[in-house]
Amino acid sequence: MIVGIDLDNCKAEFALYSEKEDKILYRSSLEIKKLVGENVIFELSRHFEELCRVNKLQPFSIKAIGIGTIGKVFLETESLVVNDNWFEWNNFKIREVIEKYFKQPVYITDSFRARTIGELWKGSAQDFTNFIYYGIGNVIGNGIVIDQKIYSGTHNLASEFYQIKEKSSSYPSELSSYSKNETNLNNIMETINDFGYKNPNTPIGKLKKSLGTVLHLKDLDPLIKNNDKDIFNILCGLTLTVSHHMSTMIYALDPQAIIIGGPITRFGGLGLSVFKHNLKTLITPFAYSLLKIKFSFLKESSGVLGVLYTVLRAYTDDIMKQVESDVESVS
Repeated sequence: MIVGIDLDNCKAEFALYSEKEDKILYRSSLEIKKLVGENVIFELSRHFEELCRVNKLQPFSIKAIGIGTIGKVFLETESLVVNDNWFEWNNFKIREVIEKYFKQPVYITDSFRARTIGELWKGSAQDFTNFIYYGIGNVIGNGIVIDQKIYSGTHNLASEFYQIKEKSSSYPSELSSYSKNETNLNNIMETINDFGYKNPNTPIGKLKKSLGTVLHLKDLDPLIKNNDKDIFNILCGLTLTVSHHMSTMIYALDPQAIIIGGPITRFGGLGLSVFKHNLKTLITPFAYSLLKIKFSFLKESSGVLGVLYTVLRAYTDDIMKQVESDVESVS
């Protein structure tokens, strides 16, 4: 059995996977948003021990562990490059610290690479050989797949970005101030709440008044199902820069598909129609006709699946290398 751990800036998702049964046997999560530095790894190791206890396993019975991290692992130093101060991890020597707490073989990848692999392995990208994955939540990242292989670049730093900001917008003038916010889930919800406060006679405003509190994403379900035009317009404005990024990548790489995952998928068909609308205005009709644009049906689970797949491949490769080495030494 192996364990996969997928991190974002708020929580860690754990999965216990059986290769024999080809399925996840157990899942759990750990809140980590108040942790910094080495304490994050320490708490991950404690939760791993708890996972083993709950499943009546000895830690040594776990063959290997995979961790999908925020940021990118810079190959020259095996340290993290993080574009924000989450966990105080910028230039963090992640492998060095992990090896202090975990006795099993540990394989490290970045979370958006893992999510891209998860889509390729078990998700919405299984039918595509060339695609770009975008994960949109409280951070934004992407991954590139060419001929069913992840493109990482010279230093393993390709295809990931965070916290992009809108500089301008062509969307309705009454929404122009909103379109300058950062494109992430927190700011989307702040914008929707602000719109409801300032426009009490709209469906958003009436919903906010009836609940008498700050609107959360789950509160918007009735409006999302009814394809509320104000939510559509707000999302169009707030996702314009990431849509511009998509359009540039489409022209540069000519992918078969754009796969969009993460919390943004909770906006369902309404959210997907936003990206289709934006891209239809940003690329040529011919390029648009060749492209598939899909929300991930894995939603927020692709990361831990990608971590598990990474471990399966890497651990198997390491075992084969060891066997080959043993054979050579005997001969």
